[in-house]
Amino acid sequence: MAECKLCGKPFITAGPMICPACLKRLDNVYKKALDYLRDHPYERLNAKELAEAIDEDLVDVRALIELGWIERDISTESASEEMDKKRHLLKAFEKELSTLQGQSRKYGSYGYERYGRAKGKVEKDKD
Repeated sequence: MAECKLCGKPFITAGPMICPACLKRLDNVYKKALDYLRDHPYERLNAKELAEAIDEDLVDVRALIELGWIERDISTESASEEMDKKRHLLKAFEKELSTLQGQSRKYGSYGYERYGRAKGKVEKDKD
C-alpha cells in the first residue's frame, strides 16, 4: 500500500507513487502541455505560466516537471547565443581533430605508435 503523492488516496503499487487516476490525468495534462510547447517553441515559461496557458492545475504541471516528462529550460540565454557557443565549440573541436589527425600521420599506424617498428611482433616478458 502507498499513498498517492498528488491526491493522497491509498492504492496498491509496485512502481510509481502516483495512483492510476492521477497518472491518467497527468497524461492528459502532458498532451496539452506538449502541444502548447510545440506550438510556441520560443516562449520561455515557468511552471505557473504554463499551467495558466493550458488552463490546468499548477500541481499537475509541477508533477510533470518532477517526473521528468517536461524539462524546464533554466538557462536565460537566447537561442542565438546558444548557437554561437555551439559554433565556437564545433570550430575548436575541428581544430583539435585536425591536429590529432596530423599527429597520427606522423606515426603511420596505431600498431607503430603502440608497439614500435615491428608490426605483428610482440616481445614476450622474460622471467
